[in-house]
Amino acid sequence: MRIAKIKNKYMYHTDSDGAHHYLIYYDRKHKRYNAIQLTHLYYEDKRRTAQLGLKLIKKEKFSIFETPSGVKKYVYTSDVHGNKLKLENNDNIEKLSSWHIPKLQSKRIKRFIRIRKKKKT
Repeated sequence: MRIAKIKNKYMYHTDSDGAHHYLIYYDRKHKRYNAIQLTHLYYEDKRRTAQLGLKLIKKEKFSIFETPSGVKKYVYTSDVHGNKLKLENNDNIEKLSSWHIPKLQSKRIKRFIRIRKKKKT
């Protein structure tokens, strides 16, 4: 997993010119890149505290950032037009870190975002 700063217009419909940080990893089973959005937790506000309580985001500390980040449970598998995410020769990716997240932390994050189906009884 690596951290990338991607423009908002590439991921979803918006009028803003901003960008967000994402965790990027390659899914070998489906042969595509996946992206998980991050949110910075500079301070505890009501909305983020509620999301932490409902387990919609998970608090993680990355050594590349000074403050903790919230890992959202949603995974982006395609861009705004439905195409697979591309990392090479893409103007919408502002910065792609060469730094990789440690394997144990990566496994912990993937386990958090995994959607489990309940068995019918």
